[in-house]
Amino acid sequence: MWLPSDKKMLDQEIFKRDSSPPVLYFAVRFVFKSFLWLQNATTVMLFFLSTRYSIYR
Repeated sequence: MWLPSDKKMLDQEIFKRDSSPPVLYFAVRFVFKSFLWLQNATTVMLFFLSTRYSIYR
């Protein structure tokens, strides 16, 4: 989920609904037009595992 940048984090509507402290996760996503651009077999496997994790999460 993306938060609008015009407000502070704790002023966002989603954090006002719940009294528990927010838990935020930082993730970086790389999007490729094709997995064929990846040259190393290990990189292809890590990309596949990351994509699978994102789908089933």
